[in-house]
Amino acid sequence: MNNLLFSFAQLLPYSILTSTKHKKIIFPFYHTVTDSFPSHLIHLYPIKKRKDFLKDLEFFLKYYTPISVDDFIEKRIKRNSVLLTFDDGLVEIFDVIAPILKQKGIPAVFFVNSAFVDNKNLFYRYKVSIIIDEILKDLEKNELIEAFLKKLNVFNGNTLDSLLEINFLNCHILDEVYQLIGGSFYKYLQQNPVYLSSEQISKLKNQGFCIGAHSVNHPRFKNISFENQLKQTLDSVKFVHDNFNPRYNLFAFPFSDDGVSKLFFEKLFSASDIRYTFGTAGIKNDVVHKNIQRIPMENGKSAKQTLKYQYFANLLKSLLNKNTIYR
Repeated sequence: MNNLLFSFAQLLPYSILTSTKHKKIIFPFYHTVTDSFPSHLIHLYPIKKRKDFLKDLEFFLKYYTPISVDDFIEKRIKRNSVLLTFDDGLVEIFDVIAPILKQKGIPAVFFVNSAFVDNKNLFYRYKVSIIIDEILKDLEKNELIEAFLKKLNVFNGNTLDSLLEINFLNCHILDEVYQLIGGSFYKYLQQNPVYLSSEQISKLKNQGFCIGAHSVNHPRFKNISFENQLKQTLDSVKFVHDNFNPRYNLFAFPFSDDGVSKLFFEKLFSASDIRYTFGTAGIKNDVVHKNIQRIPMENGKSAKQTLKYQYFANLLKSLLNKNTIYR
């Protein structure tokens, strides 16, 4: 987030930034809402607390009409509308988020990873956060892990930074590191359920929420092959369809859709009945009209601050013809 643009955007009236003759819909996305600081999240991004999430919702309800996936697909869109989405299928969706949304009558889409449902496995970035938390609690583990990373030639001079640089392609290292310091991700998941269970997802669907796919095991798409991109997408969509039978097949890219080609979308939409895919680039147009860009909300700012910045940045980019993603 550009600090200068952010500061200037806050000075402008929200009504001016959002004024338009056309119907507008925004797609904010979150991961979780919690007043605790779980080890698997705390070192990755600012965690949205319950009171701050409630303030975000108050803001959305003041300026936007909440709509469902049905409203969006069937073009029942008001002048300014909002469709909330949540990634990764974390357990707080069932325990915290859904009860709040249901009470306020706000629809939402919950995107889940097929390999993580029922806590069968753990996203590699969450593993990094857990290990970092262990190091900060016991600095003696730092030397042990540092020596191990040096042996594997993945040490860059700082243990925490080296761990954060581990990606989907070499994430097996994280299991070895955690075992080295006496940990077990299997035990972590048993003692601290991170993800929704199949039963919880079914209950959410029965409550009227939409369930979508978010890849099999959350790779960064620009780092995997074209064939694997398609497989990650189609396999996860099939899992959601077969297990939860949503009315529409939807897919949200893990991390982002950066590096995903136009050919990918052509192949995907011709080979499946996926209605829409979703990226994370903020308020932007996309040359692929069935790929919708969403607004990241977990940045330590309020919804009003975030959206002021997003609208202002989009306005400036539109003047320079840079507010559309070309592939």
